[in-house]
Amino acid sequence: YNRSMPFILDLYLVYFCLPAIIRGLGINPDGWPLTVYVLVSLTFHYAPVISEILRPAYLSVDRGQHEAAIVFGLSPVRRVFSIIAPQALPVAIPGLVSESVNILKDTSIMFFIGVIDLMGRANLIINAAFGQHRLETYTAVALIYWAIVIAIEAAFWLFQKQGHKEIRRTA
Repeated sequence: YNRSMPFILDLYLVYFCLPAIIRGLGINPDGWPLTVYVLVSLTFHYAPVISEILRPAYLSVDRGQHEAAIVFGLSPVRRVFSIIAPQALPVAIPGLVSESVNILKDTSIMFFIGVIDLMGRANLIINAAFGQHRLETYTAVALIYWAIVIAIEAAFWLFQKQGHKEIRRTA
């Protein structure tokens, strides 16, 4: 599903169709914040991709680990958080980092439905200056996006490093 449609199309479909569907259910969506539509669009667009990242990571955990957790009487929630997730997440991290960056980039499209984000703010600044300083404004936006991507990658790198320490400690 996700690979065949650009995010902007998902955003427009949710923005224009969801209110009609909600009204059909007898709920009035008037006054809902625009970020609701963005979050629903991001969820529809990225949930399939993230599930395809997490599924192989989950399957990478040896079946014996699952069985041992059951033998020790761990609840399903405890099995996931104590045994499976610490082993599966390091496998999933590279894909999650990539998709996090894609999500960040796709948030720049929110301006098309009126949500003021970083790109929207840049356009407002340029319009307020009667089209002056475009290069400087867009360069600043690019540097801010670049810094955010570096921060995301660093956070995931630290998380992955911590995960490897956990695995070595429990092994």
